[in-house]
Amino acid sequence: MTDEPKETVATEPKKLTRQGKDLVIVKANYNIQYLRLLVYGDSGVGKTVLMGTAADVQEMCPVLMCDVDLGLMSIAKRNDIDVVSVRKSKDIDDVNLYLRANPGRYKTVVIDSLTVAYNLMIRERMASSDRSSNEDPDVPGLRDWMNGTFKMRLLLQKFKTAPVNFLATALVDEREEEGTNLRVIQPGLSRKLAREVGAEFDIVGYMYTRVQGKSIARYLQMAVFGNKSGKSRGALPLVLQAPTMTTIYKGAIQGLEIPDEPTTIEEEVKES
Repeated sequence: MTDEPKETVATEPKKLTRQGKDLVIVKANYNIQYLRLLVYGDSGVGKTVLMGTAADVQEMCPVLMCDVDLGLMSIAKRNDIDVVSVRKSKDIDDVNLYLRANPGRYKTVVIDSLTVAYNLMIRERMASSDRSSNEDPDVPGLRDWMNGTFKMRLLLQKFKTAPVNFLATALVDEREEEGTNLRVIQPGLSRKLAREVGAEFDIVGYMYTRVQGKSIARYLQMAVFGNKSGKSRGALPLVLQAPTMTTIYKGAIQGLEIPDEPTTIEEEVKES
């Protein structure tokens, strides 16, 4: 005769500690109240205008925009957006410090654009006394690029962890993928940063335009297909026509289903 199975008694899990500190355990949705979005594309496709529509979303207001590339003419009539004029990288650092010292003062911060901010960091290093005399004063060298890359990574981490919605724009760069003959379209940063930058955002969208009759239609691709980089967490479609922050916020943060643009997707895949 076999023994009857013994009843298993559940025990409470032990607290995991390290150096006397308890772990803080949360659920997977603990950090979805903030939107982290990067939009990249050619100059003039409407990236800044799209960023400006954050002021139309009550949950994202007030909005603070870091004007790095002197390109706010397209939203000059909007009086519902505060602007910090960025002329040196320290200006962006000051914004981060202000946001952390004054939680809730702004709910959204925009950096327009990361491409110009990255170039600014490289120029600052070229003008610094840290450069050796044998480095070309007019052409950035390897150390200049490495310095700018490190500072940009640090900037992204600071704003990614700040208690605000973090939005950013970037220009676009088309380059040949290493070791292949494939041309890829990525954010306009260094080759290494262009591959890594998506990890700092929940959504990465490529913005472009198409002629429709006598008008121009704007699209935002938020997925990797063809030769373009993209990324989307949430209920957003692969391609969004006439994108606004209202629609993006509803799909990404509120989880509402947003209809796709299948015709545009088919065209994109066919062209690629």
